[in-house]
Amino acid sequence: MMMSACPLKVKAQIIRIELSGGLQYFSGMTKKIGWDYNLAGRCMVTDNWFAAALIHGGFSRGTYPGVYANEAISLKHNQDASFMGVGAGYLHPVNDHLHAYAQLLGGWGAIETTGNPKQKIVTEIEGHEFKGFSAASVLGIDYYLPSSGIWGADVVIHYIDGHVMPSINLKYGINFDL
Repeated sequence: MMMSACPLKVKAQIIRIELSGGLQYFSGMTKKIGWDYNLAGRCMVTDNWFAAALIHGGFSRGTYPGVYANEAISLKHNQDASFMGVGAGYLHPVNDHLHAYAQLLGGWGAIETTGNPKQKIVTEIEGHEFKGFSAASVLGIDYYLPSSGIWGADVVIHYIDGHVMPSINLKYGINFDL
């Protein structure tokens, strides 16, 4: 007689789609606080574990004083960050309507930076690009509405090209039962 060593109880499929946005910290930028926006998905695998996906975009727009073509001007110092990743998460019910969660994701990230405040006299605008493996972690709380909607807040920490870029977001999501 053979017994299964895996007590994993598979849950009826619940899919969630979320939109969120908020403030993101950009280290090394003249304007440290920028904006971010996210599209996320979640598929419950058990009562507590879920598969997660995240598409992220963030940007910081700043300037610094400099000289270009012998003229004093404000030079642009911009950074755009993006991330697409998948991973796993854990959901912990606090009560019937409030759930805390954590998730870890890995995937593809990119950063494009324009300008260099260390270089005050420029002949051409300096830039830097990165595209490659990146990661993100998320801690959040969800409030389940009487309908299938969810309001929530989360803290996301992106790791892209050696940059740690935390953000704090408000979100709205909808659950779909399959």
